[in-house]
Amino acid sequence: MKNISTTSQDTLDTDKELSWYSKEKSDKNKKPHGWLYKIGMGLLFVFLIYLLWPIVENWPKIWSNLQQANGSLVLLAIAIFSLTFAFTGLAMTVIATKAMPFRQTSLIQLAMAFTYKVFPAGLGGPGLMYRYATVAGYSTEAGLGYVGTVELIYFSAWLLYFIPVVILSGGLKPLGISHDFTMGWKMFFIGAIVAILAYVILKAFGLVSKLKEKLNEVANSFVSIIKSPGKSSVSLGLMILSYSCTNVAFYISLRAVGVDIGFWQTVFVYLIFNSIGSCGPAPGGIGTVEAALIGGLMLVGVDAAAATTGVMIFRGVSFWLPTLPGYLAFRYGINHKFI
Repeated sequence: MKNISTTSQDTLDTDKELSWYSKEKSDKNKKPHGWLYKIGMGLLFVFLIYLLWPIVENWPKIWSNLQQANGSLVLLAIAIFSLTFAFTGLAMTVIATKAMPFRQTSLIQLAMAFTYKVFPAGLGGPGLMYRYATVAGYSTEAGLGYVGTVELIYFSAWLLYFIPVVILSGGLKPLGISHDFTMGWKMFFIGAIVAILAYVILKAFGLVSKLKEKLNEVANSFVSIIKSPGKSSVSLGLMILSYSCTNVAFYISLRAVGVDIGFWQTVFVYLIFNSIGSCGPAPGGIGTVEAALIGGLMLVGVDAAAATTGVMIFRGVSFWLPTLPGYLAFRYGINHKFI
């Protein structure tokens, strides 16, 4: 994409601002292995029907739970989740090698709440970060390296959570995953499914070829960014705080409808099943995230109706409520020429 400076001589209109996204969306629609993609998505669809059936079955009870939800706890969940935009914005500011004011990076995070719902899965967030980086003065390769670094820090925060959370939540036994399970053919079967789905997603959306084309250039930029251990550590700490706010908001959303399975077990369910649901093809994981979280809660013994109600509240707090502010932030960024 053409690098756009922020000088007064440049004029930006909405069509030009969105042209890069349109091109990426068109590229993603080219599925080199269409039959494999269809099979994978068909299996995912059948699995979603299985997980979402409790919503149809228990709708009267779900509606009753929503009406009786603790409003004070819902408001607390909203307040805590709103901090994620600030902490992630700070993390992006700290790791940047170009001038990226905290106010703007926080607005970028908020704008993602809108772009995640408009652009294809995997593009709404990273695409907006990339756009912001190039306008700030990064080259194409350096911008990709910056986005890759932010994504790595986010994944590292997830990983640092995972190991202690598995221990504190009682391990994998609540999900029926025992030592015998992990040593046998079942683990091989699950690993094969995960590998196939990863391949399908990468090939279907053309990510493999894109990674090959830019691998060396992005790697060089990537290494230059993470050379500073101080910045990387501070940014990682801020991202962990952001992730913590999301986990606490999920726990409080469940508590608002009377679900109490323990904080660490709740975080464990979120870490695992939100990641699974986010692999769905829909923007923002619409449908797949809800189904995965509901299924995960049911696996640890939560009533289907209560699990569904709690997840609906959490997704309302974290996904739907920020949409309008996110759109306003997106428009503000375009009007003030930093995206």
